[in-house]
This record gives sequence, structure tokens and C-alpha cells, in this order.
Amino acid sequence: MNRTEKNILPPDLFSRNEVIAYLTGKLAGREGLRVLDVGGYMGRLELFLPEGTAFTILDQLPRPEGETAAYIQADAQKIPFSDKSFDVVIASDMLEHVDKPFRAPIIREMLRVSKNHVIIGVPCHSDLLEKAESAVMDQYKILTGRDHPFLSEHGTYGLPEESKIEEILRKEGVNYALVKEGNLMNWYIQQLYAVVQYREDLADKKYEFFRFFNDNLGELGNTRAPTYRSIFVIAKSGPIPQQEIIQELQQRNMWKPARFMEALQKAFNDLRLVIGEKEGDAERLAHARAELEKLQIEFEEEKVSHSRTHQLLRDSEGRAREQNERLEKARETLGTYREAVQEARTFLQEKEKTIVFLKNILEEKDEKISVLEKWSEETRGEMQLMKVEAERREKFILLLNEKIEEGNREVDKLKKHIHRGEEAMAERDTQLRETGSRADTLETELEKHRASLLEIYGSRAWKVIMAYSRVKTVFWTRPLKLIKKGYEIFVHLGPAVFWRRLIGKIARSAKRGGVEGDWAGGMEPYNKYIENERMAWSSRGKIAKEIREFEYKPVISIVMPVYNVEERWLRKAIESVRGQWYGRWELCICDDASTDSHIKPVLGEYAVKDSRVKVVYRDKNGGIVKATNAALKQAQGAYVGFLDNDDELAPQALYEVINALQEAKYDLVYSDEDKLDMEGKLEAEGIRCEPFFKPDWSPDLLLSHNYICHFAVYRRKILNELGGLREGFDGSQDYDLLLRFTEKAGRIKHIAKILYHWRKIPGSAAARTEAKPYAFDAAKKALADAVRRRGIKADITDGQWKGSYRIKRKIDGEPLVSIIIPFKDKIEVLKPCLDSILTKTTWKNYEILLVNNRSELLKTAEYLEELSARDEAGAQNDTRPRIHILSYDKQFNFAEINNFAAERAAGQYLILLNNDTEVITPDWIENMLEHAQRPEVGAVGAKLLFPGNKIQHAGVLIGIGGIANHAFLKQEAFENGYFGQANVIKNYSAVTGACMMVSKNLYEKMGGLDNENLGVAFNDVDFCLRLREKNYLVVYTPYAQLYHHESMTRGYEVEIREVKYMQQKHGSLIKRGDPYYNQNLSRERFDFSLRTTDAVKKD
Repeated sequence: MNRTEKNILPPDLFSRNEVIAYLTGKLAGREGLRVLDVGGYMGRLELFLPEGTAFTILDQLPRPEGETAAYIQADAQKIPFSDKSFDVVIASDMLEHVDKPFRAPIIREMLRVSKNHVIIGVPCHSDLLEKAESAVMDQYKILTGRDHPFLSEHGTYGLPEESKIEEILRKEGVNYALVKEGNLMNWYIQQLYAVVQYREDLADKKYEFFRFFNDNLGELGNTRAPTYRSIFVIAKSGPIPQQEIIQELQQRNMWKPARFMEALQKAFNDLRLVIGEKEGDAERLAHARAELEKLQIEFEEEKVSHSRTHQLLRDSEGRAREQNERLEKARETLGTYREAVQEARTFLQEKEKTIVFLKNILEEKDEKISVLEKWSEETRGEMQLMKVEAERREKFILLLNEKIEEGNREVDKLKKHIHRGEEAMAERDTQLRETGSRADTLETELEKHRASLLEIYGSRAWKVIMAYSRVKTVFWTRPLKLIKKGYEIFVHLGPAVFWRRLIGKIARSAKRGGVEGDWAGGMEPYNKYIENERMAWSSRGKIAKEIREFEYKPVISIVMPVYNVEERWLRKAIESVRGQWYGRWELCICDDASTDSHIKPVLGEYAVKDSRVKVVYRDKNGGIVKATNAALKQAQGAYVGFLDNDDELAPQALYEVINALQEAKYDLVYSDEDKLDMEGKLEAEGIRCEPFFKPDWSPDLLLSHNYICHFAVYRRKILNELGGLREGFDGSQDYDLLLRFTEKAGRIKHIAKILYHWRKIPGSAAARTEAKPYAFDAAKKALADAVRRRGIKADITDGQWKGSYRIKRKIDGEPLVSIIIPFKDKIEVLKPCLDSILTKTTWKNYEILLVNNRSELLKTAEYLEELSARDEAGAQNDTRPRIHILSYDKQFNFAEINNFAAERAAGQYLILLNNDTEVITPDWIENMLEHAQRPEVGAVGAKLLFPGNKIQHAGVLIGIGGIANHAFLKQEAFENGYFGQANVIKNYSAVTGACMMVSKNLYEKMGGLDNENLGVAFNDVDFCLRLREKNYLVVYTPYAQLYHHESMTRGYEVEIREVKYMQQKHGSLIKRGDPYYNQNLSRERFDFSLRTTDAVKKD
């Protein structure tokens, strides 16, 4: 069969292949894919995939005759391919045909051989589906006398359950989405038709019917519920565009009832043809019976008339024998026709059962319609209540108008009082005029002195003196440092930026008294951020118009547990919700049996005042988890946000969330946050403080501490599936929820704006980290649960600062690690590097590849000979790792040198290491290897320090100070950095190649470092960015530490050509900003300080 004939396939097979081919293209989206079809015997999936796809079938049955695709006969539990051999692995007709214990191992094997994506199609257990299959199997057995060859296995092994498959996928720690296809009514009609055509051999009619069905799948409502097949779309890493997939499938499958009735009519017409043929056979049977009776009469007459003659008797006997033979044949014919008539009657009875089954389905649909009609009636009732509420509000407005009139009368009284005050002020003015005349005389004298001073300031001599002073102040303070910095700016950012910065420095120096005054301390930068934020609020009319024009406007439920909070903070929390620019919200409150007398009256007041405020009261105090879950039960919105009863939402919070949801239907949306002091007056300068501007989604950072926290908005459907918050995690219940939720969330969005304000009340977590000591144990318990769910073997320990944690992963086996160290002379640097590795490193299984790049000094040659001799002796005694000395006799090209050595490395993992480094932490290799072994991780970087114990590298930030720069550069090593970011395991866009670990297999797959375009600089950054494009994570760990005497061997070398190449290749990312940084933080400094001069500009 070729591609042009595929529309004569059975519709069920055609439908699932069509949808799976669409999903494959959607996920992988490129030509030349490698695809494995597990259990694909006679599946014909290759006809639906693009030409050029490297398609392989794996099945336990031998290759069928005529199969042209690559075919492997093997067990799906032991797929004979290495890890990550295929772009997409598919099983569309497998799990329902194997016993339950074998299903999880098969899924694990499919994940193992897939690079990222797996697609599993399977009919899942439901009463309606099993009822339909049972009816088809009964029909098949009646007409053929045998069990159905395929459906009978569903009864033997039991149809899989969706929840069981989801449980397997969650244990494997993968992302997945669920797509439904194959309308059940369509499937039932197809199967009944197939059974009849098989019995009656309606070949021509069959293909005509199949072709009609396949050509009109969309209008027949292929994805319309209820459906026959569930398709699990799985990604080992990265999100799945579930909403986009469902929308596109719905657009392609617009059900038209008329088309469905046409298909039904075609099926019945073909069946009537069969019945008509049976009825024709019955007429011929009746005619044969009449002939038989006539022959019997003739036989009797003949026997009587020739009884007297023996010869005639013999003739008659001969004729009788002939007549008997004809009689027996007629009787056989009669029996055959009787069986045919019985079969026709049975078929008609089964047809009546089919019609009854279809009627039952239609009756169920009618029931759903009546439910919807009932809901419509209830909605009308709610509308009536809203109308009553509107009338009540109108009365309230009239009452307010009366109060305003009273106020106006009071204002008139005040005006009279003010008039009397003005008369008294007039007398004072007379006295002031007399005093003013004396002041005028003094002012005249002062102006004379000012004129003299301006003449001096305007003189050429004074301007020369001041210009000299400014330049001296800027350049003579630290000339070498400033010259080097100026050179870096000139090379990285170009001449225009260089001159602009230079002039700016001189100008600021004149204005503020020197370079050191360039940066204002304290809260001034954040106050400017707040000022800019409020300037944006002035366009409220434009925002209101945007909100009206939003296509997607879901209700957001704000959940707030309440217990004995001060009345002023409670009111501020509630009012912060009521003051939201986006009005489609509900505030779900649960009072946890508060004992303070003001709680119930305040909550009752707001419940009456605003119908969107919903309150429940617990009879007994149960703690924050019980109270939150009780509030959550009231929620009806598509999304849920959490608010503490003493905190506040920014007025634009929900608007910003809904604005983000216009891009995509994210599962989780989170924002930046800050804190409030006791007063909480947002207008007062300095009250808002400690802003936390967060990175985008960083899975490793979340395992190090709860950086998401507030404000987070969750998809309610997933929250309900998880059962809300869990007891036993008090103090870290939100952290536990985030860990569980992000395991199921497909798409996560970060809004880089402050949308939540924590109030710093004594005893609260916002005021002091130590306020809830029990929370730290609960957090470690939540992390232990998370790693257990994800199948990670690890220990959970405290991190380097209170409230941070470390997931210390177990290393699988003892793989060989190859350490690549390029060098040229400088033995005074290389020797300490090697000695530190050989004497401190606790990992035993490693080798060192020293790459000699045209060393010239005699002492270098002598040292290398010494190393070789010492290593040979050590190898014989098996006391130390092997040191291999390689010669690279070409011009210096850092990228090419490392690629050259990587080809010759024997290890499973590579460490690219500069020769001017020294080991600090003995377990540095183990601490990098635990992450490099993770299949989702591409590269791992270490924490590097200058010899003076200041940070040289703690991750690389893209677009900072030019192309890229090191985070926390020259910060003290003991400092934790911005919100502890320098001392936690986290994700970055890149790490430095001065100490980077990567698996050799992945290094080769990526083509190594780019030696053609980036021979010296940025090749490590480019390598990491290419890994990120392939959805690999880049991990920084502070638990691997080394000293780095930066650029001691080669000096500072950057070519303009390399800068331009990076700008051309990664320009969009550089301009857009690093996702692991925050657009509100400085792009000129490396200390995560707030943007100042460029804060309001758009990049």
C-alpha cells in the first residue's frame, strides 16, 4: 500500500495515525526524524509521517508479507537500542494487548530510547467504552462462531486506566498532556460495519464506506466526546503545548450532524443490500419446495399406473431412485435456505439491538442537555439576584448623595470661618511688607557679589582649571584599572558606547565629586522603580480598554485563610483584592475559629458589601492547611491565587496575570514581590522595601529554596487533582504544594513585576527568617517526598544559609572523568594546579590530559619529563591516575585545543579546566558529576574564587556589560549574594569554560566548542546557549570550589570579530535579557543591583 491509498484503511486505524502524525510534527517539528513504532505490526503509521522520516517498527510478531519499513522482531520490555536513539517513540496499539505488570516496564523502555518525546495511544477503561466493545464482540461471535481476534485480548488483560498510566508517568518525573480522539459512536458504527463486511465479503462497498469516513473525519467529529482512545503526549524535559494542541485539533474536527447521519445512512444502505439478498434466497426456497411437492405427486401416480408390469416396475423403480435423489437434493437445499433465513432473522435482531444502543447514547446526550437547561434556569435566578443587588446599591448611592449634601453645608460654614481668618492675615501682610523693604536692601548687595562671582566662573582661566580637575579626578585615582575597563567597554560595546560612558563619568564626577559617588546607596533606586510603576498607573483608561478587549477572561479565585489578625491588616488585605483593576475575581475566605472579637463582624461586613467575597467559618481551629483547603473548596475560578491575611496585592496584580494568560493558558504564573513595614502606607517613601526580582522558571533553584512563593496563581484543575495543600508540612505547605504542582504543570510563566507585598510584622516570616523554625524541617520533608516521587536517589541537607537546602544526589557507578588542561609554559601556574588535583581530589577514577600548545621553555620540557616518569611509576604501582601529555602544535585556539583533547579522552565525562586554577573542595568532581549524570542537564559549572577570596565566577549572565559577564563578580566569597543566589544550586544560561563538566557523548553530539568562529572568547557561552536551545539545563553548584588566577597565562584577548559573531548569533537573547536574571536588575553591574538610569527604557 502506498500513501495515495491510505484512505481505504479502516477508519479507526486511519484516525489514530492521522492524530499521532500531527502530534509528532507538532512536538519535534523538523525533517529527518528518527521514529520508533513499538507494537506497530500492520499499523501503517509510516504512510502518515513525512517522507524522509527514518521509521522503524518493533513488534514480537514476525515481519508481515509486504511490509517495507525497517522492522525489528523483539520484546518491548527489552528494546534493543541504546539510550536516546530516537527523536520520537510511539505505541498506538500496545498497552491494551499486554498484561498489567508489563505496562510500566514498557513505558520506561520507551522513555529510555527516546531523546525527549514519547506518544502512547490506548483505549482506557470506562463503562460506556467496554459496553460498546462487548456489543461488537457479541456480534462477531454470532456471525463467525469465533471470538474477536483483537478485542478479546482487551477482556483478557483488562483495559488500562488513565489514572494508572498517569501515576507511572509521574513516578518517571516527565511532563505529559492528554489528548482524546476517535468519537465512540463513530467507532461503534465502523466496527459493526467491519464485522458484517467480513462475514459477507463486501469488498467494494467496504472501501467505498471507509473512504467516505476517512475523507470526512473532521466533520464526523473525530475528537468529540465520548471518545474511544486516549493519547498521552510525553516530554522527558521541557513543556508540552497542550492547550495549543487541543485547540488546533478542535479546529480540524468541527462536527456536523448532517455528515454523521450521511455516514450512518451509508452503513444501513449496505446492510439492507445484504438483507435483500437473503430475502431473495428465501423466495427461491419457497419455489423449490413447490417443485418438490409436485415431484412427489408425479412419483405416486407413476408408481400406481405401472404396477402391473415388472419391466415397467423396474423402470419405475429406476425413475423412483432418480426422483429420490432429486428429493434429497431438494431437502438439502431446503435446509440450507432455512439456515440462511434464520441468519437473516438473527442479523435483523442484532441490527435492532444496535439501534437500541445508539438510542441509549442519544438519550444520555438528551440528559446532558436537560442538565444544561437546568443550569441555565439557575443562572437566570442568579441574574435576578444580581439585579436585586444592583437596586440595593442604587439606594446606597442615593444615601451617599444625601451625605454629600450635608458635607457641602459644612463646607459653607468653613468658608465663612476662613474669611474671618483672611482678614486677620491682611493685618499680618502689612507688617511683612515693612520687613520686606529691609530685605530688599540686603538682596541688592547680595546680587552685586553674585555678579562678581559669575564673572570669575565664566572666565576661560577658571574653565581650564575645572576641566583639568575633573579629568584628574576620574583618571588619576586608579588609572590602570580605568584604562583596562575602558578597553573592555570599547571592545565589547563599541566606540559609541565607550565615548558616551566616558563623558557620563566625567559629568557625574563633576556633579557628585568623583567616580565613587556614581552609585546612590540605600533605597533610592527602588524608590525610583516605585515612581516609574505609578507613572504607568496613569494610563488606567487604556488598561481598562485592554481588559474589555481580552479574549480570555477567566475568574481568579483568591484564597485567604484568616486567624486572629489585626483588624487594620485584615481590612487592607481585603481592600487590596477589591481594588484590583481586573474585576472578574472572587475572594474565598475561611476563618479558622478566630477568638478575636472583630474578625466575624469585619468578614460579615465585606460579605454583605461585595457578593464576590465568600466566607466560611470553622467551628474548631485546625491550622493553616485545613483553613486554606476549606477556603479552596469554595473556589469556582479557573485559576487560584493565595493571599495571607496580613499582606496586600498590588492593584494591577490580577490584570498582569490575565494579560500573561492571553499569550498561553499557563498552568502556573508567578511574580516578583517586596515587603511592607508596620504602617503599610504605599504612598510613604521608604515603606516598600526588600524587593525580590526573581529569575524565570528554574527547577534547580526551586529545589534549593522556595524562590517562587508570592504571588503565584495556579490552574485550579491541577490543584484539585493534587487535593490542595497537605497536612504535616505546616510552615512550608506552600513549598510542598509548589514542588508537587510543578511536577504536573506543563507551562510556567514569570511576570517580572512586583505584584505582592509581604507585611513585616514581628513574628512573621516576612520580618525574620527564624520566625518559624519548624518550617525548615517541614521544607526538608517536602523535598524528601519530592525526590522520592521523582525517583531521585539523594540526601536532603541544609544549605549554606538558613532557609536554603541541598539535594545531594547519589552518583551512578564510578565513571571515568577526563580532565582537559591546555597550557603553554608557565610551570609556576600549572604545577600548583596539578598538585592540587593530585593531592586533594577524593574521586579516584579520573585521568588528566595536558595539552601542550607550543611551549618554548626548557624548564617546561623538564617538568613534563618528570611528570611522565612519575606517572609511569605510579601506573605500575596503581597509586595515582594516568596523566597523558598531548601536543597541539598549532596557533592558539582554545576551542580547537579542547576539541582536540576531547576526541582522545577515554572518560565518559569531560572537565574543561584552565591551567591557572587550584582545587579548594576535595569532592569537587563528585559535586559536579552528580548533576552531569542527569539526562536533562547539559553542562555543570563550579564556583571560582580569586586568590583574595572574592568571587570570580558564580554563573554567567547574558547581556550584562556587553555580551556576557560573571554573576557576583568580586563579591566576597562568604557573602550569599542577592537573596542567597551565590550560594545555592541553580540554573543559568551559561557557565564558564574555565571549569565546566559535560558528558563526552553530549559534547560530541553538540560538535564541541565552536573553533571556527569563537577560537578564544565566548566559546563556552556559545556552547551553553546551544545546549539551552536543545532544552538541556545548565547547572551552577557552589559546592565545587576552585581558585582561578584569571588570565595569568594568556592575558586579556578579545577579538572584535568574536563580539560581532555573538551579537549576530545570539543577539535576540542579549537584547531580550537573560531568563535566569531579571529585566529590572542592572545590565551594567554584576551584583544584582537595581537598574537606575536605564530602568524605564525598553531594551
